[in-house]
Amino acid sequence: MRIKLILIFSSLFIMTGCWDQYELTELGFVIAATLDEGEEDAIKLTLQVYKPSGDDTGVEQFHISTEADNVYDATRDFVIHLGRKTNWSHMQSIILSEDLVKAKAIDELLDFFYRDIEPRSTVNVVIGEGEGRDFLNFEPLIESTVGRQIREGQRQGHQLSGKSIDTTLFDLSLEMKSEVNDTYIPYIIPDHTNKTAPMNGVVLLKDGQMTTHISGEETQYLIMLKDQFKTGVIKIPLLGNSQGEEEEKMESLKVLSQETNRDVHIEGQHISVKITSELDVILGEIFQTKLETEEEKEQYVQYIERIVEERLELMIERLQEEKIDPINMGNQIYRENPTEWKTLKEDWRENFANIEFEVDVDINIITSGFFQSKPFLSE
Repeated sequence: MRIKLILIFSSLFIMTGCWDQYELTELGFVIAATLDEGEEDAIKLTLQVYKPSGDDTGVEQFHISTEADNVYDATRDFVIHLGRKTNWSHMQSIILSEDLVKAKAIDELLDFFYRDIEPRSTVNVVIGEGEGRDFLNFEPLIESTVGRQIREGQRQGHQLSGKSIDTTLFDLSLEMKSEVNDTYIPYIIPDHTNKTAPMNGVVLLKDGQMTTHISGEETQYLIMLKDQFKTGVIKIPLLGNSQGEEEEKMESLKVLSQETNRDVHIEGQHISVKITSELDVILGEIFQTKLETEEEKEQYVQYIERIVEERLELMIERLQEEKIDPINMGNQIYRENPTEWKTLKEDWRENFANIEFEVDVDINIITSGFFQSKPFLSE
């Protein structure tokens, strides 16, 4: 009898229920969230919420907004509208309005999503032109929801074009918690003609606030400097094209792979960096260029190398003028030369602006395409 009582009381400790357990019918599953400026310095939080349906016609959703002084307070007001507790575990994307990120630091805006247990660290983050909530009105073209469409646009835009970057809450936390917290985030714009929200480069963040926008083509060279470029198409002016022409004609190269190495040398307060970038390319589309001889090929390769070097140097100059280090030079020095970094860190923005950069590009033409090394329809 005594043994039976012990077993009964022991079982009470392993049969306890979950104090925060909810049934599916008590939850509202968030697909995407947007943050905009509200009235009187408030934050407007808009959610795209999954709407349960009894048929298989597709995913139905609706949008609902609340305003409060902070994001956490805004999240707690949804229950009085929905009659359900919001669940964030299936959220795909967070869209921050451009004006809001200019007014408030991004760490303040995203603090809730890091602290709450439900949002996943793989949620993608973007900054949108205009009102963030307007992007939720677009119908997804292929994906089931706008939130997922934006997420895949980031991922594939980075992987296949290099005109954007794939940024998640986790990626952003690593950047913002590093020695130099400058970084960049994908930028989306409304395309009312196609009724889509395409990626359009990135925006730079300095001390957690937006500073400037970098176009999609410029983003290719920005992420090359950070060795994040995967593959994509770059445009090259025609060799020998007249500068007097009203519109410069462009030929296209597809970059199959790219690798960047950065060698840092420090002498006191003087920092020099040699950037070596190697690109394997194929001819994507050519109009006049002929590469039928080794001499022609060598001349064209040198020309491409000079063009890419100039574009990388222009991007470096722009970053140094704005005294912003999203390419993580400071973090690299911290890892490789921690002793020197202690001295350089205090005035890093000025030190970064004074770095002496040397850029060297090595182009390898892997193939000229399926047919030949000249315009296809030429004789």
